[in-house]
Amino acid sequence: MSVVGLAGLLTIIPLLALVGITQNQAERTVRAEARAAAQTSARAGANAVAAELRGLQDVIRAYAQRRLLAAQLRGNDPREARVRRHLRQLAGAREGISTAWALDARGRLVDIIPATPEIVGRSFTFRDYYRGARRTGGPYVSEAFVVASRNRPLSVAVADLVMTAGGERAGMLVAGYDLTAIERFIRRYAAAERVRLTVTDQRGIVVAGPGGPSDGRRSLRDDPLVAEALAGRSGTGMRAAATGEVLAASVPVTGVGWTVTAEVDEAKALSGVTALRRTQSIFGIPLGLALLAGIVLLSRALHRRAKAEEALRLSEERALGIVRSSPDAFVALDQDGAITAWNPAAERMFGWPEREAVGRALSATIVPPHLREAHDAGLARFVRTRQARLIGHTLELPAEHRDGHEIPIELSISAIDRADGISVHAFIRDVSKRKRSEEALREAHARAVEASRLKSEFVANMSHELRTPLNGVIGMTDLLLQSRLDDEQRQYADMARRAGEGLLSLISDVLDFSKIEAGKLELDEIEFDLRDMIEDACEIVAEAAFAKGLELLPWVDAAVPARIRGDDARLRQVLINLVGNAVKFTEEGEVLVRVTVAGERLRFEVTDTGIGIPAAQQERLWEAFTQADASTTRQFGGTGLGLAICRQLATAMDGTIAVESEPGRGSTFSFEIPLQAVESGREVAPRSRRDEERSLAGQRVLVVDDNATNRAILEAQLSAWGVRVTAVDGGEAALDALRSASEDPFALALLDFAMPGLNGVELAQAIRSDPGIGPVVLALLTSSGGERTAARDADIRLYLTKPVRHAQLRAALVRVLFGRLSPPPEAFVRSQVEPAGFTVLVAEDNPVNQLVARATLERLGFRVDVAPDGEQAVAMSAAEDYAAIFMDCQMPRLDGYSATAMIRRREDGAGRRTPIVAMTAHALKGDRERCLAAGMDDYLAKPLDHDELQRVLREWVARAAADTAPTVRTPAGDDGDADDAVDASELDALRALHSGPVVGSLVALFAEEAPARIADMSAAAEGGDGDALSQAAHRLKSSCRILGAVGMEDLCAELERRGGEGDVAACEPLVARLAAAHEGVRATLRQSGA
Repeated sequence: MSVVGLAGLLTIIPLLALVGITQNQAERTVRAEARAAAQTSARAGANAVAAELRGLQDVIRAYAQRRLLAAQLRGNDPREARVRRHLRQLAGAREGISTAWALDARGRLVDIIPATPEIVGRSFTFRDYYRGARRTGGPYVSEAFVVASRNRPLSVAVADLVMTAGGERAGMLVAGYDLTAIERFIRRYAAAERVRLTVTDQRGIVVAGPGGPSDGRRSLRDDPLVAEALAGRSGTGMRAAATGEVLAASVPVTGVGWTVTAEVDEAKALSGVTALRRTQSIFGIPLGLALLAGIVLLSRALHRRAKAEEALRLSEERALGIVRSSPDAFVALDQDGAITAWNPAAERMFGWPEREAVGRALSATIVPPHLREAHDAGLARFVRTRQARLIGHTLELPAEHRDGHEIPIELSISAIDRADGISVHAFIRDVSKRKRSEEALREAHARAVEASRLKSEFVANMSHELRTPLNGVIGMTDLLLQSRLDDEQRQYADMARRAGEGLLSLISDVLDFSKIEAGKLELDEIEFDLRDMIEDACEIVAEAAFAKGLELLPWVDAAVPARIRGDDARLRQVLINLVGNAVKFTEEGEVLVRVTVAGERLRFEVTDTGIGIPAAQQERLWEAFTQADASTTRQFGGTGLGLAICRQLATAMDGTIAVESEPGRGSTFSFEIPLQAVESGREVAPRSRRDEERSLAGQRVLVVDDNATNRAILEAQLSAWGVRVTAVDGGEAALDALRSASEDPFALALLDFAMPGLNGVELAQAIRSDPGIGPVVLALLTSSGGERTAARDADIRLYLTKPVRHAQLRAALVRVLFGRLSPPPEAFVRSQVEPAGFTVLVAEDNPVNQLVARATLERLGFRVDVAPDGEQAVAMSAAEDYAAIFMDCQMPRLDGYSATAMIRRREDGAGRRTPIVAMTAHALKGDRERCLAAGMDDYLAKPLDHDELQRVLREWVARAAADTAPTVRTPAGDDGDADDAVDASELDALRALHSGPVVGSLVALFAEEAPARIADMSAAAEGGDGDALSQAAHRLKSSCRILGAVGMEDLCAELERRGGEGDVAACEPLVARLAAAHEGVRATLRQSGA
């Protein structure tokens, strides 16, 4: 029995040992296979996620590189439909893009699809996608987030910078992409592979995984395997889970910093081995049965191993299928640098078939010769240290095709550290087309720069060609206004001049259009009379309105300040454009131009009774070169540029512009700008105006007009002057009012000509023939201007053509009621030309411009010589000492710049410098600087502006007179008397330059201004306000210099200096001395008859 037992033991022990060894080997094999399957599944999932996000990045990059989008984001008003069109196209470009938005260069939201107007304008610079795109240069995939307000799944934002052709950042384009597609793929793939897949973003937040859509709250950042993958390294290991221990593998997603983790339950993987052990421990069977059971179980284990290997093979085939179908080349190599994988895209890109490429050294296959040494050294260093700065990043390098030519590529590298060594994987993209596009963009930019230079040169030449004849038109009209004309002739000539000035303004605006497009429009800020500006704008389009039988009605509300600060030229341009459009598109009725105060803003409204505009077309009106529709262009003409310029100008003035319209019911275009009223202390009415208003106060006037708006305007104007107004709508009502006014008769009846029933002339005849109506002065308002003879025959004393200016109506009423003849606002004043007057030289080749310049200067009292080219100007200036030279810049034989340089060289060391004033039709920025750099002293742009010409003459000719006849100034002191208060030679020079009325006007203005300025200085000195003191002293100093009030000028200069330095404490005595000096100046001016 012992032998049998021993034999049994000898049989059982080896069998048991064999069983244990088999179980352990099976467990190790199954565990390794499960780990490899998890790693393969994680890598396949990572590749799929990377491919999905890379495709999304490519879409964003393509839209962000649109130059039109960059130009629109850099414009003054990027919130236009064109930006929205890009966003709509982007939102539909790829499934999964749920939202698209654009930011400007400062990170503020410009527009968003779907529309969310309440967040437009907010800053999003704090968002991860904004910082990430700025940091990496884009495109950048953001951290995952939940859009709770839209009830959407977890999403990411993919952002890219929008750059201009010049490399400046114009803004940012962003797409919101929900992760449903990735979550769906992960779920399907995990089910097929019988693993659990989890995807995290760059923060370790779970974005897809078991259990349905993620809520964005679960983080795996503290998991060691995920942390390694977030750092760019793959790894495998065991970890605890809710279901027990699991085998896990984590890999990084190349290019975006995400991770994919695959998990397999250890219990399920080892279920076969566990079952084997349980069976052996429960059943004690004879050795034969144990041996048989062992053989059977071993067979089953081997069968399971074969199934696991088959599953692993199928999984690897699926992953390989993803890689082989990738549009990017995929290359894998071992730690020795030999190629182990080579997909079809790599074959197409580099020209090597897979069978030849696999096994070759990568450096000898696609790396250019000059980079091979660095490549081999870098791979060896990575194998040795497991550290490389290129892993997990995307970079651009040249690669070599089989035929030897180089290909620009974009390379993304990842590495897997396996038991048998390191495996390096690379996705490679051919960026040849992108490089060619970039080169084409660079060439296009160079062409654009050259085109811009040619455009600037063309605009400069066109400016000269347009301004030269326009100088003749405006100059001749100005000379005509300085001749003796009756009121009607003067009104027509004045309208012609204002129309020319309007054309000049439009030419200047066309020259500035490129500045408007670039957002570099420069605005002037001056004080001006708002009512005059409104009336100017209406007069320019009045003829077109009255030719169509339209009423053109300017109405400035009484609450609107008389004088404001701003850019009057730009404001006038917007009004002319809007009023001109209203007249153009109105066939009957009226055009009302109304100005009111709306809080802290001025509101301008242009309302017409024209064709109206459909709502669908209204937004397109503000686009350049666009009108309501093609038929409008054919019927009415026009470029469609005007309203686009109006919107840009309104925006530049911190204003808004809008339209309200219905087809067939007319339109109202309105715009608002900030109100900058002139201080009330400076808004002092001239004495003549105050006298006129006092004369009219209490007078009773009857207004007869069938147009209710016109009646309201006239009633408001007359009431503001203290006139008692009665307004009626027709002839019969007017006759009744006049008959019933015997006890309180009307002084004047203001009749409109065009009325139903009795027109204005017929009504006048009825009034004169009615014995029940007492004496009344009759005045006629007409739009056509052709009823003067009929009006005279009807004993109409006053005849006015609409639109009647506010000041013109007031002066005319005073004249006709009281017999006072007020001078026209711009009546001709002849200068006293003395035989010993100054001689100036005009260098000009254009005959019309020669005549305008000669006539203008001669009327100002100068003798004028003319040189037709630069050579003769140089010769004539050498033969005679001129008080000044007016130099055209473009002349034949020798231009103005060269002529000036020759004159300056001749004058060097001679002790005298002749003032040279540029007189040019160029009007671009930089022309003035070029003239001054050439040696000229000042600059006048054609057409010549009368005020600017006067300024130049005062500045340079008066200075030349002072140089030739110097005077000794005696500063005003405590012992000065009135005779020393005014320099008689300065006053004589002023009289020689201007006529008596002009000098009288200057003295009157000085008499009004000086007390106000001295009061301002006194208040500033008492209040310790140095800036206000300095400004008031500077303004009064200029007026003192003109009149030769040398003592006051010196005191003003001292006060200006002390105010600027903040030394205000000791200024009150100086202000008192200034007030005393002013009394002396007033006495001297009265004694001199000035």
